Amino acid sequence: MPNHTSPHHPLTELEISELRYRRLFETAQDGILLVDFHTGMILDVNKFLLDMLDFSKADFLKRHLWEVGVFKDIAASKKNFRTLQRKRYVRFEDLPLVTKSGKKMDVEFVANAYQVDGETTIQCNIRDITSRVQAQLALQEAEKIAGLGSYNLDITTAKWISSALLDEIFGINEFFKRSIAGWIELIHPDHRQMMSEYFQTHVLGQHHPFDKEYMIIRRSDKSTRWVHGLGRLEFNPQGQPTRMIGTIMDITERKRLEEKILADKFIDEAILESIGDAVFACNSDGHLILFNKMAESVTGITAKEAIGKHYHQVVKFIQESDGTPSDDFIAEAIAKNKITRMTNHTLLVRSDGKKIPVSDSASPIKEPNGKIIGCVCVFHDVTKEYQVDKAKTEFVSLASHQLRTPLSTINWYSEMLLSGDAGQLNPKQEQYAKETHHASKRMCELVNSLLNVSRLELGTFSIDPKQTVVKDLIQTCIKDFRHQIKTKHLSLTQKYSPDVHSMLLDPKLFSIIIQNLLSNAIKYTPSSGKIRLGLTKDTDSILITVSDTGIGIPHEQQDKIFDKLYRADNAKAVDPDGSGLGLYIAYVIASNAGGKIWHKPNTTAGTSFFVRFPITGMKSKTGNKQLT
Repeated sequence: MPNHTSPHHPLTELEISELRYRRLFETAQDGILLVDFHTGMILDVNKFLLDMLDFSKADFLKRHLWEVGVFKDIAASKKNFRTLQRKRYVRFEDLPLVTKSGKKMDVEFVANAYQVDGETTIQCNIRDITSRVQAQLALQEAEKIAGLGSYNLDITTAKWISSALLDEIFGINEFFKRSIAGWIELIHPDHRQMMSEYFQTHVLGQHHPFDKEYMIIRRSDKSTRWVHGLGRLEFNPQGQPTRMIGTIMDITERKRLEEKILADKFIDEAILESIGDAVFACNSDGHLILFNKMAESVTGITAKEAIGKHYHQVVKFIQESDGTPSDDFIAEAIAKNKITRMTNHTLLVRSDGKKIPVSDSASPIKEPNGKIIGCVCVFHDVTKEYQVDKAKTEFVSLASHQLRTPLSTINWYSEMLLSGDAGQLNPKQEQYAKETHHASKRMCELVNSLLNVSRLELGTFSIDPKQTVVKDLIQTCIKDFRHQIKTKHLSLTQKYSPDVHSMLLDPKLFSIIIQNLLSNAIKYTPSSGKIRLGLTKDTDSILITVSDTGIGIPHEQQDKIFDKLYRADNAKAVDPDGSGLGLYIAYVIASNAGGKIWHKPNTTAGTSFFVRFPITGMKSKTGNKQLT
């Protein structure tokens, strides 16, 4: 065999050219097929294509292009070959092939016909684009999930190409003229001039990114849609924009929801502004987020001044009796997730310093999952009601005071009759005298209670704490009920903590609290029931507990038990003659003296009442009246 590389046999230019082509053919990173132009018979195949498709060279040579089992659709392959013979060039950007093992893949297929030594040959270049196709499919899926259509605008030609999802958003097909003018035509007439000026001035002129929401008219169904367009400019070396790549999202549903929310918000705000009550709302940290017109009017503070500040800085509620802050009900509504009410005789200090009586409540604001995110407080000026109530209280005070003298006289004479001072009574006369005496005593108790309530509500009562042995005072109160306890065969258990001795208490007022709690426990506990009284001490307070095995308080009525004149339904059945003032009086005394009173149902039966005072004792208060 001749050695073509020997210096004695120099290579011709043709041989050198053929050698170079062979080397390129074998080392190319694309698959290459050489095919006979007339018959479609495969003449040669490079190693890269064999490795890519997992075929041997024998599988290809001397076989027609459509016979090797590579192309999935044989009929289409024959048709494409006839097109190639006619046009001498074909290109397929996404042609499906099958490897020998049956694996499917996507390729880019480019075929050219050219002549060599008078013979026409076809060269087919095949590139594996499976990964690229998969990435494109993933991108299309991501676009579909995100609702994003993409575009690529060539600014130099004013033409753009678009993704399938963008075509769907715009309602355009392959025949639509994708140009800047075509895009302008798609824009709703109400937005067309605005968007044209925005694109020309803001984007092309000032080189800002495209970021705009606007309306379009879909070409396919003429429906109006809202879209959000984003775009990023690319520049040539001279700094001129040459291309813009971006996305379009259909935001029609979002816009509809926003319009509904705005409409609902307008209605809500109109309602808030038109109602006669002052309303403010704060977040969970206490910072104001809403302050309606009536709140501005009542407080003398504008919403602009209030919003963003803590409610402590804006709305000042105080106790009428001593001027101490009275806004705990707001924090309690947030902390305990319940509706809370202002205490009686709460005053609002306006921005001009004027104090006006107010009343109402606070309610927690909750997310659908139950999370507390804030609180709304509703209140109103009750000056007129306060004046009426004050006049009524003063009248009750005066009437009660005037009634005490004749009632005392009736009580005194009835006692004299029963004791025989006016002579012996026959059985019927004695019965009448007993009923008169019993009624007068009950009326005296009611008058005393009404007198106490009037003094509490007018704020004229005094609190005069003295060093008092707590245990001795409680036991003195118990002595007053020994007869009733014995008559009903009740078991009374007392437990006193040894480290509680004396402290500053107003003996009269403290006794009223204990007497009211003991009286109720005895009255509403059936015969042979149990009552437990305890006195304990913790770090900074003492706690008195009065617990019974009585009838209890209905669950739905428990939050009203300290209201004036309120009586639970089951209590009315046991004692129809009760006044509904005892617990109210105990509550007001404890609150004004710096203490706290509350209750909770027992696990088995009955109720427990608790009274707590700071270890420093009851808070003093100056007044010109004492409770009876």
